[in-house]
Amino acid sequence: MEQKNATMQLPMDLIKPAIEAHVNAAVIEALKGHEILFEKLVQEICSRKVSDKGTVSEYAICNTTPWITWAVRAIVEKAVRDGVTAYVSEKKDVIQKAVEAEMKKSGSKLVRAAASTMLDELTGMFTKDYGLHITFKDKA
Repeated sequence: MEQKNATMQLPMDLIKPAIEAHVNAAVIEALKGHEILFEKLVQEICSRKVSDKGTVSEYAICNTTPWITWAVRAIVEKAVRDGVTAYVSEKKDVIQKAVEAEMKKSGSKLVRAAASTMLDELTGMFTKDYGLHITFKDKA
């Protein structure tokens, strides 16, 4: 007697969730009782030496800070930056008036520094590929 096989095509959006659920269940079952694995992973991640960017550099000399130290520092720096930004934003009018008053003074160091920096940048911008950058420095 001849044996025949039937075939059927099912859409992927119907099959995929069932496969993912089965794989997830298998992974969870396989990891039961392996809490020590997670403890070791957390310990390794927290103590891993990273660069000042929080990544493991291919140059070992750049990896000087434990990741946990870098992460806490980055979070605190962001909180401080956000606080300073909010404060300065609130005081924008006061700062603007102070700058205007300083600019109106004849012979002001701020005016001389701004003019000198702008002149230096304008004369050098044609030799640079990336345009005009102005940094205020007291050159007096």
